[in-house]
Amino acid sequence: MVECPRHTFAEPANEISPMRPPQICIVLGFTLACYARPSRVESSPSEEGPRAAWLAPLSLGTDVQHWRVTIRGVRDTAERPFSEKTESQSAIAAQASDILIISAWPPPLTSVDSLVIAKQALRPVREVLAYKGFTRRYQYAGAHVWGTVQHADSAPRNFDRVFPERLFAFAEVDLLVRAVPFQSGWTTVVPLFSEADEDVEHDTITVVGTKQVRRDQRDEAAWIVRFADPAIISTYTVLAASRAILSIDTEQRRSHAVIRYRDASE
Repeated sequence: MVECPRHTFAEPANEISPMRPPQICIVLGFTLACYARPSRVESSPSEEGPRAAWLAPLSLGTDVQHWRVTIRGVRDTAERPFSEKTESQSAIAAQASDILIISAWPPPLTSVDSLVIAKQALRPVREVLAYKGFTRRYQYAGAHVWGTVQHADSAPRNFDRVFPERLFAFAEVDLLVRAVPFQSGWTTVVPLFSEADEDVEHDTITVVGTKQVRRDQRDEAAWIVRFADPAIISTYTVLAASRAILSIDTEQRRSHAVIRYRDASE
């Protein structure tokens, strides 16, 4: 098995065939689901986001990024194609302070995650995750997470938990990595709600140091940031000026396979 940063996928025995682009109709459906307001009325969550005073401001707006994903197993002599991933950000007209982030993997690793966050403090608001026949819909209000989990055509199962602390969504890991203080040796533990596990996990983000990267025929300063949880260790290269992610290398702790994300346009 190959454990991707969010899910566990079966690794094909043969070379992976080219992937089709994500189905726009699927993404649109889950986008609309994330726009929908919850029918349940809760106390205002505007002051109930996780307290992380270290978060640096990020430029969040309309953007689409395509990642080319490769894998190298412990017995492989070279990297081989694994899949592709598309990430998009879009503003929400009805709520200027919020932004919609969609992460999509094409078949056969079909997964679509639609997450609405408040730009201020990266507070999660609501989320829809479709993966392995399950559709998970969550609302966030600080330490309180509730919603439904539905498999195929079965009746939805209610989910409602209050945790001991205010949480980020696991789908926000890339944003948290981009927002760290650029200071060598800085480290923190972040409480993340694992959507598939329906539970909290405490994972570590560490600023390793600086490096120079070559882009557009010139050198540019970047920072190496590491994210670690019980299943993976992800090493990010984050551009110093823009705080954009240039690359991600994710090692699976169990299999030691390395999955690499690179900008598909380069």
